[in-house]
Amino acid sequence: MRRFKFLSISLFFTLINLSVKCQNHDCIEPFSHYDTITLNGNYLKYHIQSRTAQLEYGNKVFHRFLPEKYSCDIADSRVPKFKWDNTDFMGLHYGCGIPCWGVLILPLNSTDPIRNIMYDLATDPTNNLIAYLDSVNYDKIVIENLKTKLSQIVEFTKKSDAAFVGSCIDSISIRNNELYYQFAEPNKFDKNKRVTEFRIKIK
Repeated sequence: MRRFKFLSISLFFTLINLSVKCQNHDCIEPFSHYDTITLNGNYLKYHIQSRTAQLEYGNKVFHRFLPEKYSCDIADSRVPKFKWDNTDFMGLHYGCGIPCWGVLILPLNSTDPIRNIMYDLATDPTNNLIAYLDSVNYDKIVIENLKTKLSQIVEFTKKSDAAFVGSCIDSISIRNNELYYQFAEPNKFDKNKRVTEFRIKIK
């Protein structure tokens, strides 16, 4: 009986010690497993200190820190994660609600500003092209060349009755210098949806 009590007390204090260690672990998770080295030789590193994470990115000849720090208590969906890259930029995807998402565009140089583009829809990293919803009323698609800053506006031929037009875009991609998208009515979640396909030449 005494042995059982001793084991129980020992187990109790062991669990307390483990709990304290976990609390003092400085929230390595969920950030550390998002560290990335890309095929293009770029990297993304999450530095953890005082229960916050700061992101560093770069390559063999360049590195830079994002100014924002992220709390350990942040929802996992809000943590910026690697999505794509090339020799000019890295793109980090994050969520911010339903429906809410965006992409951080990280320039691979020390002079250009970091950009936050809301509601990105499609990318062509090879040609630095990105398509996203217009930031004013979200009622148009903007196709932008991230390097030249030139953009093209695509008006929706179909009109949406949905509260958020993004819920009507059933699929979208950039291929061979063209934007392809399917517009679903009344929305892409309706089992009886009607889908119309559009193809726009990128100028």
